[in-house]
Amino acid sequence: MTMIAALLAVSSATSAANLGFLRNTLIRDLSDSDWQQLVETTIDALENAPDGATREWRNADTGHFGSIRVVKTFEAHDLPCRKVTLTNHTTSQTGPNAFTLCKVEGQGWRLLE
Repeated sequence: MTMIAALLAVSSATSAANLGFLRNTLIRDLSDSDWQQLVETTIDALENAPDGATREWRNADTGHFGSIRVVKTFEAHDLPCRKVTLTNHTTSQTGPNAFTLCKVEGQGWRLLE
């Protein structure tokens, strides 16, 4: 599922506001609680997981689940960046997507364009 989309700020409300490009993706099938778990898991992976590690989320209420794999860490434009692969599963769709996110001081993780 084309997820995390960058612009993951610290709160899910802030993050959701920055994820407009995901509107036409599998994200539309996620509940608010799915989204909350996805965002928290993604932020944890971006902040704490070593390269090659995978973090998983699962919502027992909806049956939706997913994973975030940190592919590599590097610098771009003098910012710390991470390439990640998100794979999410809903009752109607499954989809992996790769994103490169960079951490911008005071703004959280942003999609590298």
